[in-house]
This record gives sequence, C-alpha cells and structure tokens, in this order.
Amino acid sequence: SIGALGAFSNIDGEPSMFVFGSLNAMMGGPAFFVVKGISAGFGYNRNLILPTPDMVPDYPLVRGALDPTYFTDGSPATALKKMAAFVPPKLGNYWLAAGVKFSSFELMESVALVAVKLGTRSEVSLIGTTTMKLPKKGAPYANLELGLVAVFTPDDGALKVNGKLTDNSWIIDKECRLTGEFAFYNWFSGTNEGDFVLSIGGYHPDYKRPSHYPAVQPLTLNWEVDSHTTVSGEAYFALT
Repeated sequence: SIGALGAFSNIDGEPSMFVFGSLNAMMGGPAFFVVKGISAGFGYNRNLILPTPDMVPDYPLVRGALDPTYFTDGSPATALKKMAAFVPPKLGNYWLAAGVKFSSFELMESVALVAVKLGTRSEVSLIGTTTMKLPKKGAPYANLELGLVAVFTPDDGALKVNGKLTDNSWIIDKECRLTGEFAFYNWFSGTNEGDFVLSIGGYHPDYKRPSHYPAVQPLTLNWEVDSHTTVSGEAYFALT
C-alpha cells in the first residue's frame, strides 16, 4: 500500500508546501534488518517540529511510516489536522526526511526517520521507535516500547540523544510497569566543548547536575501484584 499527504499555501505572497509519503511493502534483507517499508518527504518554507521521546510513537511522520493508511483513513482535512502542529508554515525554513520500517530477528519492529532541517537553523535529526514483544506468538510475558530522538545541531556544536520507555512497556504481567529515560549529550564546540554525559535513569541523589546536563527520569518498576502486595524499584547509571 502507498499513502501520501501534501499541502500548499501562501505566506506573504511566498509559496509554502510539504509532501510526505510512505510505501508499505516487504522488501526483505538480512535477518537483523528486514525492510518492510520506506517513507520520504520534504518541506519548503515549512518548519518541522520534532517530538519528545514519549511522543514518538504518535508522531505523524512515524505513524505514517508504520502505516500508510494513517493519512488516508478519513477526509483530507482530518489528515492535515494530524500534521498541522508539526509542519507549520515558516518562511526561510526547509526540510527533507527519509525513513525505513524494519524488523530484527522477528523480535523487534522499528521505524527510523532521518530529517535534515535547513534555513534559519540547521539540524540533523534521527527519530525512531522500537517495539519488542516476547514471545512473538502466544501469551506474551514482556512488551517493551522505546521512543528515541537524536539531534545534531552544528550551530551549537552539540549532539543530543534522548530516549524513553513508553507507557506500553511491561514485563511478567501487564500490571508490572516499566518506565524511565536515558540521554547522551556531547558538545564539540562552544562553552561546553569537550564535555559529555551518558545517563540511564538519572544521577546519584547527591550529584549536583550541571545546568546544561539533561534531567533524566529514573528507571522504575512498579507492580501491584494484588491489593496487599506491591513490588517497586529504581535504578540509574551515569557517566560524565
């Protein structure tokens, strides 16, 4: 199946448009990278608003790459409404995007989308989501879903990677919820040149986090076994 969406408008007499489309088809590949679909798009005099990691599974460009009918299911007005907040008209801004939907060893289903923004500010971004369900068939005992947003900004000389487990993550039992975030920031120039931080689940409580380091939610497990028993825990790791 193929799905596509586009819009054209004028800003102060200047044209503004975007187009985004996706092809859903089994294309094959090695076991760790079996391609099941591709997508691409561009914007002219359009901004591209990136999602936060928890928004990635519902981000229109990711949803469109996962399922082409996401755009075509309903009226054109409904489809444009889904995109309006993320590709607003903006003079002097341009973007290109290309994505791929793939599976790994029939265990993980993923979408990765690379976007390049040009104009008033340059950025290269990777937006992705991965879902792993175990076992693939039968009653599952684990379901993990991760949203990822990585942004390289040449103007700031910084690479910023943020990821988050979504609300659809659990192990053993659907009531045994997993939550948490991770981040990797690296500065190549500017005030913080040479600095970096890797944090999975935050920092030690006594650590004074520098203002340019990201705040990261702890990795947590919460399981209400029954009305009398609750199991919970937290974990973190940080390298600076």
